[in-house]
Amino acid sequence: EYELGKIKVSFDVSLLNAGDSLFVSLPSGFKFADGVTPDNPYSLSVSGTTYYVGSSNYKFALDFPTVNNAFKGLDTTAISVYRVADNQIQIKFNFGGSSSPFVDPNEDTGYFYLHLKNIYVDSGYSGDVKVTFEGAPGTVFSGTASVVVATVGGGNVDVAVEDTATLTSVAEGVYIK
Repeated sequence: EYELGKIKVSFDVSLLNAGDSLFVSLPSGFKFADGVTPDNPYSLSVSGTTYYVGSSNYKFALDFPTVNNAFKGLDTTAISVYRVADNQIQIKFNFGGSSSPFVDPNEDTGYFYLHLKNIYVDSGYSGDVKVTFEGAPGTVFSGTASVVVATVGGGNVDVAVEDTATLTSVAEGVYIK
């Protein structure tokens, strides 16, 4: 299991509707975290602004900082994270719009970090580790975007996180910034 870094996802919260989901996929042969059957939510533990999936040696986390962020006061009812497949998760927002109690009306942009802490990497994998984000048409996340978070070569995982990758979405699609 390897730490693959963090990815920043940002979007206009006024376009967020309750039930909007973002699907996140790793390459075939990779695993986010075991522990639930597909289409069932993970148990999330929350500490401060961070949702952890897994034990104290968590597998991945979603961090919603409060500085210049439209998100505020999130609790365990605000989002759900589902295992779709070993290498795919669904992040579902259970609230929507700028009038939500989880949204600061003085901020337009909401963002979070997906921290890939202990991800299983298939031993035979070689090449770029691309994380793909996909949202349903007509949602704040509509469209598809990918970002390379690591490179695997010769049986070794070399991770060089020089900058946090940022994904920004608008109604027409999801874009890499």
